[in-house]
Amino acid sequence: MFFMRLRKRLRSSPAEPGQAVDEINQTEAAVPDHESNGRRRLSDVPYLLPKDLDEINRLDFQHYVLRLALGRLIFAPVDEQLRQGGQVLDVGCGTGRWAIEIARLYPLTHVTGLDLEQAKATTPPPNYRFIQGNLLQGLPFADSTFHYTHQRFLVAAIPLERWPGAICELYRVTVPGGWIELIELGAETRNAGPCLQQLIAWGRQLAAPRGIDGTQMSRLGEWLQQAGCRQIYTHTLWLPVGAWAGRLGLLFMRDLAAGFNGLEALAVRACGITPEHFRQTIAALEQECNQHQTRYACYLAAGQR
Repeated sequence: MFFMRLRKRLRSSPAEPGQAVDEINQTEAAVPDHESNGRRRLSDVPYLLPKDLDEINRLDFQHYVLRLALGRLIFAPVDEQLRQGGQVLDVGCGTGRWAIEIARLYPLTHVTGLDLEQAKATTPPPNYRFIQGNLLQGLPFADSTFHYTHQRFLVAAIPLERWPGAICELYRVTVPGGWIELIELGAETRNAGPCLQQLIAWGRQLAAPRGIDGTQMSRLGEWLQQAGCRQIYTHTLWLPVGAWAGRLGLLFMRDLAAGFNGLEALAVRACGITPEHFRQTIAALEQECNQHQTRYACYLAAGQR
């Protein structure tokens, strides 16, 4: 069987889904910084990766990888609800790719994307809107607003000790009977060679001072249960890395390499390595993963409020 069964509040705001964006777009903007290698990074948030055009392109790649691996856009059992119409929130929406595709697929449903900043100009469908906000500062929505609250790939943005409270905040804005969905890459691999192991080790070294810990993402279902969810489904996708697995593996290889590339400047400063050493390690990654037929864990969890 594909599925496996398994309140503390932050703060609320009276903003409603129909309220004008300008009225609730009050979160303080994160401060951008620029590194010597030209990458743009937000300096006042825990987020480990850059916020620039290269990262935007990588996030789109990541979206296509998951859509291909999962075979659909949603994991939670919400298809019927969305066809009839409802309210959807995508927390940490990134480029907005997933949220906009959901809005087009379900024209009777209203979709809200929330992130630290809007990634790029788009022409979204009329049932989509973007709101600037920061989950770690509390979501700018009233209690029980959304039928489906979606969040994915924020492992590099949320310190470990903040995860239970962050999920309680997702729970707060979800209507009773609605669903919360979480998808995260962890740090668990199968058949990883020395280059991938080294890159993961550097990533952990960089993440630790920010309180970020990717080794705990298998606990998503546990955290949903602690938040109060009563029906929980979990699943682990073992994503293939490399051309040995065809198009999916090739796409994920590119996504993974681009993600590690985004850590170069931080790694050179903090890990005592040269840029050349870091780049050589990434350059050897594809051949290594093809040789070992490497896989990388992606954790999915959905819980009903």
